[in-house]
Amino acid sequence: MPKCLKEYDYIVVGAGPSAMGLLYGLLEPFHDHPPPFSVCIVDQGEDSHDATTRDPQDWYEASHSRSSKSVYQISSTITNRAMDLPIGKGLGGTSNINATLCTPPLESDLESWPSPWRVDLLDHVQEIQSILKNNEAIQGV
Repeated sequence: MPKCLKEYDYIVVGAGPSAMGLLYGLLEPFHDHPPPFSVCIVDQGEDSHDATTRDPQDWYEASHSRSSKSVYQISSTITNRAMDLPIGKGLGGTSNINATLCTPPLESDLESWPSPWRVDLLDHVQEIQSILKNNEAIQGV
């Protein structure tokens, strides 16, 4: 097990699909040698799936059922009642509660990103969209 450092160059919070994509982009250029920077990944640390988060088709129940571990209740001091707050608790993160919905960034959103990231990310987004479209898994494009 790697030693724990007191300082890291990058800290990634969560280990869901978005974080894994970010880490892949960050570490992929160093696949044959260690990167010149340190990375810390902070996650809840356990697979806390319940029956409602094992199947993406059950996303509505997972994000609204009070028996789900993916729903956190907060008290409202204004209305004096409890409100449900869906959270992406567990392996897979927010994908547990949003039907694995994926919305690609707009090209204009990427303009502020550094050049290598901007070009690579746009290429990857277009490749993923093509795969999803070919498998009839994407709508509204």
